[in-house]
Amino acid sequence: MFHAEHKEWGRLHAYLPDLGCGRSWDDVYRVKPSRLTCGGCGWPMHARLSRRQVPHFAHQPGAPDDCPAGDESPDHLYLKWCLLTAAQEAGAVAAIEVTDPNEAWRADVLASDPGGRWRIALEAQLSAITASDIQARSDRMLKDGVASVWFCYRRAPWLGVVPSVRLGGVDDTPVVVEGLARFASGEWVRADPMPLTEFLRRVFDRHMVS
Repeated sequence: MFHAEHKEWGRLHAYLPDLGCGRSWDDVYRVKPSRLTCGGCGWPMHARLSRRQVPHFAHQPGAPDDCPAGDESPDHLYLKWCLLTAAQEAGAVAAIEVTDPNEAWRADVLASDPGGRWRIALEAQLSAITASDIQARSDRMLKDGVASVWFCYRRAPWLGVVPSVRLGGVDDTPVVVEGLARFASGEWVRADPMPLTEFLRRVFDRHMVS
């Protein structure tokens, strides 16, 4: 996960250069004993890098199975990291794991206009989910004025049910490879693959619509 608690520094955000508290990654990475705890269950945590060099926090051994924060798969962490960095490169203000005040939904990555005109949730969905469930989750966010776009690595039965695309090239430069269309000669045809950053830039600029 990308958040941890420190008794003196408060909440730490692994994706921010100063961890959100004026510190650096070197202040927590490979530091023993770790003084980090989980905000969900209070269990000790430590800072680590994934095999793709994504900074994050993980429970130390023995953590409770019912921790509300849970532990994410490396693939899910990495996809959220890709969405975060691409959103920032596309000009948005972006943050990971943002929960609405009423806790009705939580966005994997919440991208917003620097001027506050719009908010869009970028959802990394790698586990199985039904079309009706993903529609319901999308509707809950839209009720609060937050549109959403969903992303996966593999073909999924919910692609097209909600605004969604499939990515390829995630180990190099993420590219949208399925879910894009363009209008040509009076009909909709499949569009060419597009880099994730360019796709998000067009979504944010309203040049890409569902």
